[in-house]
Amino acid sequence: MITRPGEVKRKAITADADREGLTRPHPRGVALPHPHPRCFACDPNNRQGLRLKFHHRGDGSVESVVQCSEGLEGYPQELHGGIIGLWLDAAMTNCLFKHGCAAVTGELKVRYRHPMSTSDAVLVRAWVRRSRPPLHFMEARILQKGHTMAGASAKFMER
Repeated sequence: MITRPGEVKRKAITADADREGLTRPHPRGVALPHPHPRCFACDPNNRQGLRLKFHHRGDGSVESVVQCSEGLEGYPQELHGGIIGLWLDAAMTNCLFKHGCAAVTGELKVRYRHPMSTSDAVLVRAWVRRSRPPLHFMEARILQKGHTMAGASAKFMER
């Protein structure tokens, strides 16, 4: 089977992501270079930022392992809800970048399922649910110790 650059083979979907329904291929092509310098969430050169690094998975999703810290607290030993929302939004934005699409958040719905500890790392994962350019419908999850702690769905608009 011949595939175009950026095209995802359905067979490449990992078992855990497939079980959770965490992946959908995106019709776009090659990943964009970092299109928003100085981003608080993910620019590696922003000294005041979080410097999140997202890695492209073979199934079309992106993920980042993030070490939590007390500096991100809301209540004692619990992550601030705004940080959680920021991580989910950043993951979905970076997923679109990896698919060659620069877009902005038009709508973001976050579901906080459980408090997240500041003493344990989290896995942030995002994927494309469906695309109808110029709109892209995204989803993301945050897992801690193997449990889904928060999730989001969003609509993104191409720039």
